Amino acid sequence: MGADYTSGDLARATGNTVRTIRFYEEEGLLKPAVVSDGGHRRYTDDDLERLRLISDLRELDRYPYSGHS
Repeated sequence: MGADYTSGDLARATGNTVRTIRFYEEEGLLKPAVVSDGGHRRYTDDDLERLRLISDLRELDRYPYSGHS
């Protein structure tokens, strides 16, 4: 499993922005697999799936359950 994705790749694949991905990193929700000496971040397939899960959960939070009690 290589670190094949850039922040831009993840952003395009999930409909997020690079800034959103950085925010998730700052909040401890996502961590790049590799950060080069120049600060370039690389991500794995697992990171992409984690970002998709984060995005899905945030979307669910926008529509809280309003079922009958």
